[in-house]
Amino acid sequence: MSKSYRGWSEVDDWSAGRALRRPHKRKSELEWKMELRKEEAVSEEVRVFVIINEWTDIANDTSSEIVGGNWFESEDEAWAALNVIAEAHDVELDYDNTSINLESQGGLQSEEYRIEELSRVN
Repeated sequence: MSKSYRGWSEVDDWSAGRALRRPHKRKSELEWKMELRKEEAVSEEVRVFVIINEWTDIANDTSSEIVGGNWFESEDEAWAALNVIAEAHDVELDYDNTSINLESQGGLQSEEYRIEELSRVN
């Protein structure tokens, strides 16, 4: 008998060693990347800005809405839209103001337009 033959014959079940192979490296990299993306998605915060119109009528009922249903990615964009609203009501908006209070008109006691930041964590 040759030495190599004896070596193989001494192994109880040589195919059992094949089942204990390490997982393919590429698969583990993909799993790692997927876990990282899940963690990033959990901690990612989405921020948008909206302009809220809030008013109080003569019956003292208060209501509010998001103007036009629009949202803005930055506060500067929202401020520019608020400035357009201010100009439409003949009000001058200072650069540090984020709201407009209008005098009572028609069936309203008060009316306000303001920028609000909305955020959500994914």
